[in-house]
Amino acid sequence: METGQMVVLLNLQNLYESLYDALNQYYVYLAGQKYVDLGLGTHRVKCRVHPKFRLIVIEEKDVVYKHFPIPLINRLEKHYLDISTVLDKEQREKVKELKKWVRDFVAVDTREHLMNQQNYSPSDVFVGYHSDTCASVVLQITERLKATCPPSQLMARVKAEAQLALLNCATPDSVIRLCNSGGLFRTNSLAYVYFKQQQHSSFADFLRAHICSGSECQTVFTEVTTFSRLLTSADSAYLEKEVQGKAQRPQILFLQQFDTEYSFLKGIRDFLEATSGNKVLIIQADFEDGSQNAQLVASAKYTVVNEINKANLGECSVFVYFIMKLTRVEGGTSYVGFHGGLWQSVHIDDLRRSKDMISDMSVLQNLTISQMLSEDLGKAKGDGEEEEEREGEDEASVPAAEHCEVSGMYLFAPHFFVSAAGKGEVLDIVVLLRSCVQSAVGMLRDQNENLSRSRKRIEILLSLLSKENASFLKTTRARLSSLLKKQEENSFQPRNWVLRAASNLGALQEAGTFRHTLWKRVQKAITEFLALLIAVIDRNGNLELLARPAPEWVTNLWMFIFSDTKLLTVPSGGEIILVQNSMMVSADAGNKMPFSWRIKEYLDEMWLKAQYIQNTEGEHLNFMDIFQKTALGEFLSALTEGERLELFQCYLTDFIVLTIGVSSTEELQCLQLAFLSCIEEWKAASPRRQEAVPCLPWVHLGYNQFKSRLQNFSRILAVHPRAVDSLLNLKEDGMSHPNMVLDILAAIVCAEELESQMETAQPEMWLQKVKNLQMPIEFICKDKFLQRSDTWCQRTCWNRVFCMSLFIEHVLLGTSALMPEVEKLVKNHTLLLAKRFDEGSDMKTHPTFVAVIKVLCKCKEEISSRHELKPCSICHGELKDPVELCCSHAFCEKCIRSWLIPAHMHCPLCRVAVEDDNLTVNKELSAAIAKNALFRQRCNNFFIDVVTTMCFKDNEPPDTAVIQELLNLLFVYRDFLEDSDHPAAYTKLLSPFDEEVDETPVIRSVMLKLLLKYRTRPGGGEETLPGKREEACNGGTVQLGVPSGNSATGKEEKVCLEMALSCQSSVSSNALLILLSLMDNITVVLFLSNMCFQQTYAVTEFIQNSEVLSSPDMQNFAMSLVMNTLPSVLSVDPQSFSNNGALIEMAVHTMAVLLCGQNPILQPLRNLAFSPHIMQHSFLPTMPEDLLAQARTWKGLEGLHMYCKCLPCQVGRCIECGLEVGGLNHNKLPGFTEFRSTEDRTQTGHILGDAQHRRGQAVSDRSMTPAVFVLIRLLTHLTMLLGATKDPQSLRNIIKPQVRNSVTFLQQHIQEDLAQLTRILGKSVDETINILHLVLSSLLKDQHPEQGPVQFDGVLSTKEKRNKWEEIIASTVVVPELEDLDKKLLKLNEQIHEDERISSNPVVKIVYGDPVTFLSQLPKDSHIHHSKMWSSRKRISVENLGHVVQQMNAKDTVPLLWKFLQKETELRLVKYLPEILALQRDLVRLFQNISDAKRCTIREFLSEPVSGEKMLRVDVFLSVWNKLRSSLDTNGEFKLPKGYCDADLTLDSKLEVLLPRRQGLGLCSTALVSYLISLQNDFIHSVNKHIKEDDRYLISPSEVADLHLISYEVERDLIPLILSNCQYSMEKGGETLQHVDLERIQQQVISKFLQGKPLITLTGIPTLVYRHDWNYEELFNDIKNKHALPSSVMNAISGELQSYSDVCDALSVTEIALEFLAMAGENTEMLLTDYIENVLQMGDQTNSHVLQALRRCHLKHIIALWHLLSTHKSEQLLRLRRDPFEDISTEYKADLSPEMAKLLNTYLVHSRLETFLQELHKMIILKLKRVRSADEFRPTWGVKESLIPLLDEKDSELAEELQDMFPDEIHLSHVAATWKAAAIFKRERRES
Repeated sequence: METGQMVVLLNLQNLYESLYDALNQYYVYLAGQKYVDLGLGTHRVKCRVHPKFRLIVIEEKDVVYKHFPIPLINRLEKHYLDISTVLDKEQREKVKELKKWVRDFVAVDTREHLMNQQNYSPSDVFVGYHSDTCASVVLQITERLKATCPPSQLMARVKAEAQLALLNCATPDSVIRLCNSGGLFRTNSLAYVYFKQQQHSSFADFLRAHICSGSECQTVFTEVTTFSRLLTSADSAYLEKEVQGKAQRPQILFLQQFDTEYSFLKGIRDFLEATSGNKVLIIQADFEDGSQNAQLVASAKYTVVNEINKANLGECSVFVYFIMKLTRVEGGTSYVGFHGGLWQSVHIDDLRRSKDMISDMSVLQNLTISQMLSEDLGKAKGDGEEEEEREGEDEASVPAAEHCEVSGMYLFAPHFFVSAAGKGEVLDIVVLLRSCVQSAVGMLRDQNENLSRSRKRIEILLSLLSKENASFLKTTRARLSSLLKKQEENSFQPRNWVLRAASNLGALQEAGTFRHTLWKRVQKAITEFLALLIAVIDRNGNLELLARPAPEWVTNLWMFIFSDTKLLTVPSGGEIILVQNSMMVSADAGNKMPFSWRIKEYLDEMWLKAQYIQNTEGEHLNFMDIFQKTALGEFLSALTEGERLELFQCYLTDFIVLTIGVSSTEELQCLQLAFLSCIEEWKAASPRRQEAVPCLPWVHLGYNQFKSRLQNFSRILAVHPRAVDSLLNLKEDGMSHPNMVLDILAAIVCAEELESQMETAQPEMWLQKVKNLQMPIEFICKDKFLQRSDTWCQRTCWNRVFCMSLFIEHVLLGTSALMPEVEKLVKNHTLLLAKRFDEGSDMKTHPTFVAVIKVLCKCKEEISSRHELKPCSICHGELKDPVELCCSHAFCEKCIRSWLIPAHMHCPLCRVAVEDDNLTVNKELSAAIAKNALFRQRCNNFFIDVVTTMCFKDNEPPDTAVIQELLNLLFVYRDFLEDSDHPAAYTKLLSPFDEEVDETPVIRSVMLKLLLKYRTRPGGGEETLPGKREEACNGGTVQLGVPSGNSATGKEEKVCLEMALSCQSSVSSNALLILLSLMDNITVVLFLSNMCFQQTYAVTEFIQNSEVLSSPDMQNFAMSLVMNTLPSVLSVDPQSFSNNGALIEMAVHTMAVLLCGQNPILQPLRNLAFSPHIMQHSFLPTMPEDLLAQARTWKGLEGLHMYCKCLPCQVGRCIECGLEVGGLNHNKLPGFTEFRSTEDRTQTGHILGDAQHRRGQAVSDRSMTPAVFVLIRLLTHLTMLLGATKDPQSLRNIIKPQVRNSVTFLQQHIQEDLAQLTRILGKSVDETINILHLVLSSLLKDQHPEQGPVQFDGVLSTKEKRNKWEEIIASTVVVPELEDLDKKLLKLNEQIHEDERISSNPVVKIVYGDPVTFLSQLPKDSHIHHSKMWSSRKRISVENLGHVVQQMNAKDTVPLLWKFLQKETELRLVKYLPEILALQRDLVRLFQNISDAKRCTIREFLSEPVSGEKMLRVDVFLSVWNKLRSSLDTNGEFKLPKGYCDADLTLDSKLEVLLPRRQGLGLCSTALVSYLISLQNDFIHSVNKHIKEDDRYLISPSEVADLHLISYEVERDLIPLILSNCQYSMEKGGETLQHVDLERIQQQVISKFLQGKPLITLTGIPTLVYRHDWNYEELFNDIKNKHALPSSVMNAISGELQSYSDVCDALSVTEIALEFLAMAGENTEMLLTDYIENVLQMGDQTNSHVLQALRRCHLKHIIALWHLLSTHKSEQLLRLRRDPFEDISTEYKADLSPEMAKLLNTYLVHSRLETFLQELHKMIILKLKRVRSADEFRPTWGVKESLIPLLDEKDSELAEELQDMFPDEIHLSHVAATWKAAAIFKRERRES
């Protein structure tokens, strides 16, 4: 300044503020000189200013604009300079050409390869590119070449060299993109230059080429950019080997390791002075965006050049490499390269040489991933590729000395393209596969939740995937290659995977380098298929057979099946894959034979095929022959005899576990013995019985023949485990069992043990054991073969036990509490009862039957004798109101009073005088009689049970003598006079006791009902006829006849109509009578006989002049009736009236009522009939509704909360993801939230669908009886039928889904309504129609109970109004009409019978007359063969029984029976559950883990080759779904989306409905199975509660068999049961009365259908698993002992993991460790790095820099580490100009207003910024990412109010800070913008 020299300032921003006075020219003048103050900190000095002094500040444009203070900019005279200003004209032309070349290079067109086009900037392609790059490069090269190159060639050489210089700084991914662009220049040549000549593969290659090609003495400065990790001291030794003999050991310095410029200078000087010889200096810096880093690097580069220039190097060469680590940012970083001068620029993407992948990545472009895994890449190429290669070779191959031109650039290129086929492996397959093991295993979930299996699986796989196990490695490689190839066949241009990776900025940023990106892409592709492969080969612990020592045949068979792609297929997959395991006998259980599960499936499929082969050998031999011809059969045949025998034993063991299910090893041994016996028994009857060595098909053939017995045997062992020990004592060596006898022996053991325990065991417990064993033992008893077998000669033992159990149940248990003094006596008679069953006898034989009766009578007599009870000597019956006389003789009070008359005042027996005043009832004697009566009743109950369950057991009647004995028990003969030859006969109940007789004779049908089930066949024997006799009496519909003659004239008809009116009083009734008379007396009679003109005229005149038919509608309707001009559906046709007459009559009657009635309740029906267009959106009566929504409105349930799969007092696991759900003690688990959906899914319109599917559905879902409900529905359908004739289109719009012919549709529904009503009421069809007519007549009445204000409208606009209308019409019309229904029908039938017009009809005589004339062949004066006995017109059905229960008000008396009847139509479908589960398992096997659902219809799927059995299962599924869809829509546990249940499923429905999933259409299949299981469980739980049994008997869906389910046939099983307990009796001179023993029916339903069945768990329902995102919040709950990271560790990790790729690597390995910890657990004090390296064995594939950064973390810190890394990753994404919250809903992404941003900035200045960032990020990722409901985190809530509760859980100090300082104006809608603003604030504060 004093000397007047020019000062140039560069990179000295801290000094500029000191020059403000100088820049302001604020001078002080002294002695003619100018002085100015210069201040530096606190030191100030005055400096003289020379007049010639000039100050120049050089700075980057962006730095000036962004960082210079405005006053400083204003003080400077501003000039913008670039390099182009110093270029001459030719140079500027070359710059333009070079820029065009750059644009062409950058603007590659990849649209033909990719789905969309991406745009790149030059800085994305050429690292460090800026606006002056081209000019700088041209200038630099011109200066270098102008001394040696002739002027004529200079510019051409400059352009070529400039292109090479730019190419030297290009990224490899940009070169790959260029190679696929098909641009204007030879892209293959550029790729060759880039990857071969310029040495971009690694820094070591570049360094070696640089040193070897240089002169002896030189100083070279190179600026290297990279996206990889920087070199470490460990790399120094490796680089030394590369430069050995050429230079000294390279010195590596880190710019960030020096605190001051002096220390850096000292390091440079020490390096220059250290040794002699050529020197290599490597200076590294981690460049971050910002001017400070750029200034620091520039200063360091200047310092290095300055020091080297000052040093005396002699003849040594110095190579200086300044390595800059950059981060990929879209649009380029702020780094500026191509400075020119001494420094050369080069980009080396990955500094280190790859050992696992080929260096020349352009080679990979023409290979698919599957080809890279292929062992012979040359063979993998297609013909088209070979042609292209040959063409390329013709064009590109040149002699070694030939030169090639590339856009004016001459290169020495011996070959443009090098085929990978000649280079060998392009990947290290061993390293690749081993690196994928942990991630692949992490995708697996074990079915039995074996937490330790994952770790063991990793150990096994890592040991197998090595070069020592070449066979396994080779097969695995081939398998993966095949799977990838199959996927690639359906992929878009699979060869362009390298190009796609090069165009994926996100993947490049995450991986860092392009090579690592490709490596991770290959890993990702392989990991998914490797996981699928592992899931297949380790099913049932199959890998253990290779890991542990095993015979050679095991290993060979394992590898043989593994290599057979046809035998062992691998399904498609997703992110989470289920590994199935059925071997759960013990903790370490696994399959004994390799791939036994697949061999079983394979043989099952083969067995199905063998059954379709038609030849003379039989299907069994076909099966074995087919197997022997397969590759597997031939392989097994080559084994030695001993090996095949051992293999057979192993397969047998696995087959038992897979098929039957085993709970212990002892049980498995018993089942093995039984199975071997089955096979031996089958073999004995086989043509190949001489074969010594068994083969695998034998197992299947034996199982198919003895399947039921083996399942039953398994059940016996499960119920009575103690039988196992007894059976094992009978074990014999080898296969010497000639027959299957173990199940029989087990039954004998159980029966004998029960018999021996009867005296000592508690009666209740003993009885429960008998009930549990009843089903399996009786199954054995029913087997016809076993009944003929001598082995089962001791089956009488079970008869004894069962008879004792009935006696204990009915007599002992009830008596012990009431009369404990007789308990011992009853026990003795129990044993006496058992002794009456001799060898081979049962209750069907007469001797045993009589013996049992004698024991029963003896027991009863002994009890009576204890109380000295004798019958009344007057009536010879049991004493009633006993009176004891003074002589101690007792009589009935009524009898003795009738005896004691003035002439007979003495005892009837001893003649002792008696006073009438002393006759009082003896209370003690009455109590004794009551006890005796109760005991007798219990004995009688036992007797009835024995008769029905033992005498008539197995649907076979007992001996004739037993039947006669039973008939005799209905009568008692008593002599009233001594020595009388004619005793009097009395009737009584079916009982062995004669105390209770009928006062008047009563005929009972109890025996008739039991015998009705049988009739003698022509050839002998019995045939079951359930209810056929009754159906014959009641099954037909009687067509009431009309007279055919026509003698009336028109005048007479008119007079008849007028006379009819004289009997009526109501105007509406009169109108109705006229209309119906027209229908009945005129329309039918006269029309059928051709009505004449006079008759027509007379009736027409009457209608027109009638005052009653006042309205035009009535007159028009009447005229239509007369002229028969009603719509076709209502008109009378002589040809079809017999078929449709009843429907026409009902419809006409309904229309007449609607026209004539005045009751407001008719308005909705009237609108449906006459104005259907206004009912388009009405809630029609009796349509199904959403019961869940209805339940919320019930009183006391307003706050009802429904839980999805909730066990509020139990912890379970979600069947979809396996996470814990539910809670303990009514406290929910964290994260288990309430299901808050309040949507009411009740639909408007008619939504019943086709009438056909209603036949198996429940009738009523309202709080009204089924009869009332169906009657209202019938009225609705009739009115809709009228509407269909009035306005067809409007009515059709009401029906959902729409139908073509609404009339036919409604006629079918009316027929179904009649059929249901007939079954419910138990009436004939005629009587049912008459009931409807009665209801219609009642609707016409105007007087009904007052209902107050009308609570419904005429269009039923809401569900509530619809329901209220139903209640009113039910209570005021239908229910009153159904009261005393039998009397009303009887009266009506009498009227019909008295009607002379129809009484002559013979059918009417049968229905309504005395049937004695039609049964004249029966014996006269017989009690049994009596006409009244056969004339009951009650129809017995399940629906009718429900109606009887309601009429008798017995819902509380027989609750289980009532529940059974309510759900019977659905419960009968439970038996199809095994078929549906089998179908689901088949579909899961086909489509497990596919990423997308198969898009086709069921019909298209079945058109593919499938088995006939699968087709039948599909039919079963569709049938069951269609019958249950209405219940699933409203009552199912799964809330199916709207519309899923609207229509029936057909073969044209989508296949997805069959695929069991947890979302989409797959919910249909899952919901159906869940509903069937819940039906079974609900009833079994209710039964267990009723009989006081616990719910310990559980099975999984995979174990379900027919034996386990509630299974029955209505006609074969249920109707006979009802019939046998539904008797009618006829008292003398009285009517026939029906008696239904409801309690007995309930007991038999429980014992025969429900008791002893298992509960079915929901765990194990077949499920298709698609891609699934983990919920880390739930994952964290599975990890215990969580600790926060210390601040020092957090700072160290943040400091060491600066790059985005390092953070991604660290987060990836942390997530893998998290998943394994959640599954298997571990010692939380273990270091994370030890866990990664030693437990997961991932050390060799994990970034060493990442491991170093995580070295201070323990497993207890892993959750806190995840939060830190995920937050850090989001910060890096934000820095890379990407959205870190892409998955967050846009509702949370609103921008901050300027006012909010200012308030937030104020808070951030004083906040705990790092903690705030992490906690807010945690809330966003864990809480907002998976929001299921807007109520959970509403966007309108404040951030502060939402975040503080989450902090309070951890007692965070941040909570107080937020409460006091955070702005209230910022809501959750701004949460994403808030976090981003805080992250940017943190970054700027760190850089400042």
